[in-house]
Amino acid sequence: MRFKGWQVSVRRTSRAMAWLVLAASLVFAQVAWASLQPAELGEFDHKLWDAVLREHVNEKGRVDYAAVQKDEQFDRYLEQLEAVDVKQLKNADERLAFWINAYNALTIRAVLDTLPADQSKWAEYRIIDQKVNGTSIWKGRKFDIGGEQHTLDDIEHNVIRKRDGLRDPRIHVALVCAAKGCPYLWNRAFSGAEVREQLAAAMRRFAANDKQVKIEKSSKTITISKIFEWYGTDFANPKFFPHGKSIPIFLAEYVSDQSTVAALRRGKWTIGYFEYDWHLNIQE
Repeated sequence: MRFKGWQVSVRRTSRAMAWLVLAASLVFAQVAWASLQPAELGEFDHKLWDAVLREHVNEKGRVDYAAVQKDEQFDRYLEQLEAVDVKQLKNADERLAFWINAYNALTIRAVLDTLPADQSKWAEYRIIDQKVNGTSIWKGRKFDIGGEQHTLDDIEHNVIRKRDGLRDPRIHVALVCAAKGCPYLWNRAFSGAEVREQLAAAMRRFAANDKQVKIEKSSKTITISKIFEWYGTDFANPKFFPHGKSIPIFLAEYVSDQSTVAALRRGKWTIGYFEYDWHLNIQE
């Protein structure tokens, strides 16, 4: 009888242990699933991307690509992009912040996938020279976002610049193509709650950078990034908000010097463009 009782005790203990293992597995699965979901219904938590930016991007927008390549937070953020249901994001600001962050993170992923093995050659890398599937990185590299395939070009031109509520011309100083000629990559993630204020701040930083904008009042000449040659019509397009009647009038909203503001709002200006530096925006 003592032997039989011992067998019963073992069986009960085994069943109890099996239930504990099953319960632990379910809890782990729920935690893992939750980590891939928005923090609240209709919102997307960009804290992993924010952590990557804070740790590996400096105040001048230069990126430590070697560190990003080793950072598990970056990989987990990309997994979140694959798992998200973009249609569930609650409003245009949430969607705009999501797509800006996605574009910048996926651009870095595309760079990491095409950098030479020899790290000493990274400073010579130019994203414009890279080919994927016989075309540019922007057109050839596809990414899974919420179960749909998107290229970087698609995100910028067919999502942000075409969809109602997302057409904000200031995205052109927030989307960063991994080149030194680009606007600075901000070392913070965009958020749905603050995206418009963040875009205004990005525009002010851009206007204050004399490598991106040079205003000469005496000759009424503006030398500006080629971004304004490529996408200048967005800044004066009534379908975009905010917009101005012209590039000088648009810039006037983001320049700090009041005499320059007044000058930009008067008369005709000649606009020229800086040469674009396509070399990698790497920390040196």
